[in-house]
Amino acid sequence: MAFSSFSEGNYHVSVYDSLDHELTMLWEENAPSTLTVSYLKLIQESNPVDLKFRYVFIKKNIDGENKVVGLLYFQDLKSSPKNISFRNNKLLSALTSLLLFVRPFRMSICGNLFAVNFPSIWFNANYIGKEQVLDIVIKVDANKKSDILIIKDLDSSFDASVTAQYKLEPYPFDLTMALNINKTWATFDSYVKALSKKYRKRAEKIIKSGEKIIRKNLEASDILSSSKRILQLFNNVANKQSVRMGLVGQNYFFEYKKRFPDLFTFQGYYYKDSLIGFATYIDHGSTLEMHYIGIDYSLNTELSIYFNMLFDGVRMSIENKKDVLELGRTAREAKANLGAIPVYFNDYIAVKNKFIKSLVNRFGNNFQREMGEGWKERHPFIK
Repeated sequence: MAFSSFSEGNYHVSVYDSLDHELTMLWEENAPSTLTVSYLKLIQESNPVDLKFRYVFIKKNIDGENKVVGLLYFQDLKSSPKNISFRNNKLLSALTSLLLFVRPFRMSICGNLFAVNFPSIWFNANYIGKEQVLDIVIKVDANKKSDILIIKDLDSSFDASVTAQYKLEPYPFDLTMALNINKTWATFDSYVKALSKKYRKRAEKIIKSGEKIIRKNLEASDILSSSKRILQLFNNVANKQSVRMGLVGQNYFFEYKKRFPDLFTFQGYYYKDSLIGFATYIDHGSTLEMHYIGIDYSLNTELSIYFNMLFDGVRMSIENKKDVLELGRTAREAKANLGAIPVYFNDYIAVKNKFIKSLVNRFGNNFQREMGEGWKERHPFIK
């Protein structure tokens, strides 16, 4: 367990790459619900690709006792050709892959690549202010000598007036699509009836295409026995994305189901006794998050696998009386067709190298072009 420490003003900062029993207890005494050790250990122990972790304790002497006044959670990514691809520009994609092979980028993320709306900064405002917290974030990052620092999911009090002095720029590309579940939708059929004629006909056609699919909720043992096929299906989806930083390890889904059996749902899609897709869900109380998916694209057109997954998510949300179905960042137009709307996050980025900064801008603009603008014009409900 690596350890480093430094002082920043009146604060003592300790940095670890894992949490032992004693540190776990100290972390749990202070951490908010997003930073529970059981969840953070799940991520780390499932061995995600090219990721390292840092757990940061900020302490201050209060009445003669060193007390925790802040916690920070970092994921450090060594980016490689597997993380970025310009599918619509083969030359640029090849050059980028060569560059990343020769000189991988080091990215420091104060946040969680595997979740949306996951604040990774906690502090006690009675003893430390926002500026002091950011001073420490910057120094922790400087000690790691990253090329890129990203701070995700900050609360709205961290605005440009606070972040500008640290050369942190707003990162506007991070948004998710979410469907607000109308309380009048007692059943999935009532949701379909709420769609306008055009979208209702489309939904009925998609649902009919998926009638040949057998859905099964898998237990941890089932996930483990199919882990190679599951990873293959997951990579089918990941490889279609130009930016893919949250690449899970082979045991991620098994570990999630084993550790959180009541909160994590793994729905397998079968056709002719073969696993052709899966969708995973995380129960966040009033919100159901549609997490990672996997698809056999050779059957996607015939069976409308992906669109049936989206409708199954709506069905599950209604049946479980959720307020919101959170659908993730990609395929915005498909999700807007359901009635989903964008939810924006307060993210910031600092890039230390001009050349890398130009590439990051290209990545972001390319991703935005892939997402298109058509999703903004989708209004599926009867007015």
